[in-house]
Amino acid sequence: MIVNFLRHAKTELVSSSGRDYDRNLSPKGYDQCEEIKKFLDGILGDETKIYCSAAMRTRQTAALIFENHKSVSYREELYLSSKETMFEFICNQESSQEILIIGHNFGLSELASYLSGSLIVMKTSGFIRLEFPGFSIAELSASTGVIKTIHRCDLD
Repeated sequence: MIVNFLRHAKTELVSSSGRDYDRNLSPKGYDQCEEIKKFLDGILGDETKIYCSAAMRTRQTAALIFENHKSVSYREELYLSSKETMFEFICNQESSQEILIIGHNFGLSELASYLSGSLIVMKTSGFIRLEFPGFSIAELSASTGVIKTIHRCDLD
């Protein structure tokens, strides 16, 4: 089993509506998406299931990276979700296919840390790939994940 986490790219500080949910990517965020798109091209399998928070910044991140070449499932429950909510979401998937979650901190960092047994701090456009050798999705638990890849765009 493989689970990937991607934190959305850099955003504007406030949205025109004033709601956090509606914040757009910043110009730096657009550049980060171009860089992470190139990086992920050789990493994700063709059958990877992609689940994305329904917030504007995560939707924009997914759209820029995948350009409709992959099917993305947008989920309200992934918006600012806690480690526990995200863990439950992953374990409830009835598939052995590779998964990518596009979301937010602090849930992403906390869950990646819990699953890997290492301290993980995911910055904007940060990516981590965890492999769970010999485990099914229903058997994931603390410190069972092996870190295979960590990546962060270094664009200024």
